[in-house]
Amino acid sequence: MKKNILIAAGIALGLSACSSTGTLQSPRSNAKVSGTVTRGFIEPHRVEVSLDGKTYRGEWRTGDPSKEQIAATTYPHLKHVKQVQSTLKADDGSTVDCRWLTHGYTAEGACSGNGREYLLVLK
Repeated sequence: MKKNILIAAGIALGLSACSSTGTLQSPRSNAKVSGTVTRGFIEPHRVEVSLDGKTYRGEWRTGDPSKEQIAATTYPHLKHVKQVQSTLKADDGSTVDCRWLTHGYTAEGACSGNGREYLLVLK
């Protein structure tokens, strides 16, 4: 029994060591926008974005890029380019729609809601 507990604890520790956190920032210096993407061993990853004092949470799932995104990407990078489309939700039920184009562990995109668009870059 103790052996099973030790094995399970070792696996959980190993999987948690595989997680990483990236920072989402606005390229505009005056914007009150920030966030994090926490990647685990398997998808879906977690994304949290703070926009104008409200925190939105959701899933970060990568998918294949669109035909337009493929056309705008040079050959050596095609295998690393993905897209993320997420609807993030705040505790009060409000939502924002977010889209990013990823390349490896970086991403560029925006979240939109309440008639505004917030640019966000993952570093």
